[in-house]
Amino acid sequence: MHTTFTKAADRYVSADRQSTNAFGDLSDYAYAVIKDKLAALDTEGIANVLKDTFKADENEYRAAHPKLKEFPTTYRTAKSAIMNAVKAGVSLVDVAGKRKGKTELEQATKEAKGDSEKSAIDKFQVAIATATAVFAKMDNVGDVRKAKALLTVLADSVVKAEKAMVDAEGEALKQAA
Repeated sequence: MHTTFTKAADRYVSADRQSTNAFGDLSDYAYAVIKDKLAALDTEGIANVLKDTFKADENEYRAAHPKLKEFPTTYRTAKSAIMNAVKAGVSLVDVAGKRKGKTELEQATKEAKGDSEKSAIDKFQVAIATATAVFAKMDNVGDVRKAKALLTVLADSVVKAEKAMVDAEGEALKQAA
């Protein structure tokens, strides 16, 4: 296991991740893994190497820390930011060789991908897909009934919003005439 990974993982697992720049340690680890491969591999190849190395080191870390069921959300978010940047071809370091912070990396990734702000309907579709995946994992009647009640509330909200919009359009047409 890479010592920089151990250092970063320890910081994320501990409560002291803010003051110790845990993201910087994880970014340093990722850069150390890929820097020698930058000239030899394409973006996808580099991302695959990093993904496989993360997975191997995470498994080894878990084996050494059997009480750890999963890595904290902050770790997973940081790893995601790094992986997304690598997949988009964004360098983890600036031209001076200084590592980029998480926000800077996320902004550069967004620019590289050409992401524009998602529309409300796109966000809604993602939420529905996520809810569908979660629903598929439900295994008791109580949870299914709660999901049904929540969907009923959502459906009612959609119907009310549609009615309000139609009414507003009707009023606008009346005033325009």
